[in-house]
Amino acid sequence: MNLIEHTLEIGIAAPPPRVWKALTGQVSSWWHPRFFTREGALAFVVEPHVGGRLYEDWGDGTGLLWYTVAGVTENELLQLWGDIDSRHGGPARLHTTFRLRAEGNGSVLRLEECAFGKVDEKLRKSLEKGWRILIDGCLKVFVETGKPPREWPAF
Repeated sequence: MNLIEHTLEIGIAAPPPRVWKALTGQVSSWWHPRFFTREGALAFVVEPHVGGRLYEDWGDGTGLLWYTVAGVTENELLQLWGDIDSRHGGPARLHTTFRLRAEGNGSVLRLEECAFGKVDEKLRKSLEKGWRILIDGCLKVFVETGKPPREWPAF
């Protein structure tokens, strides 16, 4: 069994409640289309309460569960447990934490992620790159402009 970790901090020019709203209630508005695991997915859903889910909605009760919510403090903390299957480098268990804090007139969103199981440096780099694209290239743009990116960030 191996362990990988990474941390990412992104400054966003908006107060924590605005970032929280986008992070937990407007994900489908900024989620990069290439990050869905199935073409034609309808939405990416976050249920921001303990025991809630983060999942792709494919319609008719089908979809893919990404995470289960382990902890929530509104406008401050979202802790998640998820799994990585063998198609994406696993099997492995993933613990992902979003911490949000006010800084000046804006916010800092900090992501801390740890995976254990069948993991390696390639997976760590992939997770870090993916979250940077989603948070810095998509979420931040959406929060600061009110619109998804004009052009989706490249992989």
